Amino acid sequence: MSEEETKKDGEIQEQMNSEDTIDSTSLLIDDLVQKSRPVKPVKCPNTRSFLWIFMVIIFITIGVSFHGARHDFDEAIMNPLFLMQAGAMLISGIIATIATFDLSIPREKIRTRTCVFLGLSSSVVLASQIHCFVMSGGISGLVDYFFHMIGFQVLLKGLSFIAIPAIALFWVIRKSAPTHLPWAAGAALLAIASFFSLSCKFICPINEPGYLFMWQYVPIVIFVCLGVALGRRLLRW
Repeated sequence: MSEEETKKDGEIQEQMNSEDTIDSTSLLIDDLVQKSRPVKPVKCPNTRSFLWIFMVIIFITIGVSFHGARHDFDEAIMNPLFLMQAGAMLISGIIATIATFDLSIPREKIRTRTCVFLGLSSSVVLASQIHCFVMSGGISGLVDYFFHMIGFQVLLKGLSFIAIPAIALFWVIRKSAPTHLPWAAGAALLAIASFFSLSCKFICPINEPGYLFMWQYVPIVIFVCLGVALGRRLLRW
């Protein structure tokens, strides 16, 4: 076989392969078009935030009603310090929730608003921690609360109040296919932990700063760190 015939056969073979590729691609496109379904539009982050916060409040109310509020609840709600601490956790939870649903929307970059909200929520928690740490007298005032049976019991009850909302939140976020997984998981657990701390304040009568620091504020930091560390696994889609 001459060199020209060999070259001609090669060109014919390349043309046939190209035609086969085009046909395969066309068939694949047609198949995808036939199987495609309209994408359900994602609701506004603010709307979804409101719905989830409403859900959390309902579950906390049910949990406190079932368990029973702290015996000095009438006195506690008249105490400015209690109102300030509870209000701080409520504000932190609301702001972190809005940031979480902002992060649930696939974006190349994180919005400035989201960073501001996360900063505000974290600052509120940090200010509460510093206040309790200082009022407890430092590390020496925390030693008695490292192993506290009541604190452990309240911890479990508080977690049970928000377990279902927490699962629902992660399910919704994962379904939204976020792009910044560690940030989204960290923000979600910041919101969840803030509402956890809020629920504990309604059922536990202990107001000692050292106790509050160890059993209501330190868990928030632990939850957020776990969310950032495990975000890629928790929200992988």
